[in-house]
Amino acid sequence: MRLHSKKEQLRVLEDLQAFREILGAHLHLLYVNVPNDFYTHREIHQRKEAFLAEAHLGEVSFHIYNEVNEENGILYFAEDHQLDMIVVATHQRTGLAHLISGSIAEDVVNHAKRPVLTFGLKYRHKVKS
Repeated sequence: MRLHSKKEQLRVLEDLQAFREILGAHLHLLYVNVPNDFYTHREIHQRKEAFLAEAHLGEVSFHIYNEVNEENGILYFAEDHQLDMIVVATHQRTGLAHLISGSIAEDVVNHAKRPVLTFGLKYRHKVKS
């Protein structure tokens, strides 16, 4: 999940935790390491450990995929691990912001071969601010 702040990430994971408990699902967290925002394996694991210490998620699996873009990393991971569902957070950008930045969530929804659940950050902020 490539979100701008740790605060955003924690809010989304809070929602995912509730969703996971309802379904009894196992959560796979994926970090897609891309060339234009590359981190070493060690850096990713240090960031992961710090983040998971704050998130209090319990039992999760953490994976790193090195790929040319986030969309391919998410889709290939889901295919390689035969996941039942993909969950992606979205910033819900529209207009010029959407045109400039694009949408990883939209690209995943349009190309996935399995169900995709998106969590909208704007809606989450309005409901639980």
